[in-house]
Amino acid sequence: MTLSGVLSRGLRLLSTCDLAGRPDSLQVMLADGHAFVSHPFTGGFSVVDVRDPRRPEPVAYVPPPPGTRTLHLQLSDGFLLVTNEADNSHSQKYLDKAQYFGSQLGQDTDGLQEFSAGVRVYDVSTPSLPVEVGFLAIPGFGVHRLYWTGGRLSTASSMPAGYNDFILSVLDMSDPVAPALLGHWAPLAASSGAGRFGLHHAILDGALAYGAWRAGGLHIVSFEAGVFSPVGSLEPSAWGGGNTHTTLPLPGRDLVVLADESVQDLGADGVRRIWLLDVADRHKPRVIGALPEPAEQDYRAMGGVFGPHNLHENRPGSWRSEDLIFATYQNAGVRVYDISSVQEPVEVAFCVPPPPTRNIDPRASSALVPQSADLIVSADGLVIASDLNAGLSIMAYEGS
Repeated sequence: MTLSGVLSRGLRLLSTCDLAGRPDSLQVMLADGHAFVSHPFTGGFSVVDVRDPRRPEPVAYVPPPPGTRTLHLQLSDGFLLVTNEADNSHSQKYLDKAQYFGSQLGQDTDGLQEFSAGVRVYDVSTPSLPVEVGFLAIPGFGVHRLYWTGGRLSTASSMPAGYNDFILSVLDMSDPVAPALLGHWAPLAASSGAGRFGLHHAILDGALAYGAWRAGGLHIVSFEAGVFSPVGSLEPSAWGGGNTHTTLPLPGRDLVVLADESVQDLGADGVRRIWLLDVADRHKPRVIGALPEPAEQDYRAMGGVFGPHNLHENRPGSWRSEDLIFATYQNAGVRVYDISSVQEPVEVAFCVPPPPTRNIDPRASSALVPQSADLIVSADGLVIASDLNAGLSIMAYEGS
């Protein structure tokens, strides 16, 4: 049904927030009734009080170091980790999405300002007063994304000196104020397919890191006693996809939910889907099938980017399910899937939030359409979704 211009079923829009005039938003974390959200283009991060989800209130903003992009963040145990990488968002290669996603990123920093490369740590035990308490330098181009849910190990996609795209790094977070680098790993170049072969990020399940390697698809790597050991992999040619963004393990069901990221307007980069993989044999993952695409209207013709971006990652303390999958679908908003039957997955809820009033993303076309980017879901079904141009949308999951 349509409420105030919002198309939805099973997800009820409660409010939106323009983040005090910084509406570009990407990754969202949630703790103590506060959302922490990164700004991919204006830089830094904001803290929003969402204890009343109908009246979200920005309470803090932390700017980035000069010349530095702060695209992603992770939150646990009162500490917020924020990525630092070179801000190339106005370079010609970045603005040409076909080129940016079609070839190795490279260490080219010509014309860029001096920047910070590594992981910055903030004490957010008082959410409205973030305090920087640590920094791990990883010299090179910087760190793109992290995965950390507390405890000793964190993964990072970093580009150290000598590499031409992001690779897997493992960090020791035993003391969050003094993180340490434990090692780097990268697979051999893809033997088939085309595009960037670099790690977007890797999700940990115990000693196993499930990595999304864009044109390289899925790589499962074990990290034990300081040693990396490749376990299994599957290239996008196995499902006719590419540009793999997220590989979410569901260990209780021996499944991986894999999202290939769409990046081109009007579907110019082809069809991208969310896939289900059987990993009962971690050495030989296999494709089961794809989740249904949004079909209530022709999103590919609406302008902007249509297709998957990210998945809710079942973090401790959040909504945790191996049957319900929450995903962002860019101009098609937020989607919820029931995969209790892997042979017949169904969409059970969706919400397409309001469009932006202006585009912040320098790559965006003139179309003013939602570009839902990332999301987190609370244990009681509160969905907080980001948009590259339109701030946060806060929704309530009402069941299938």
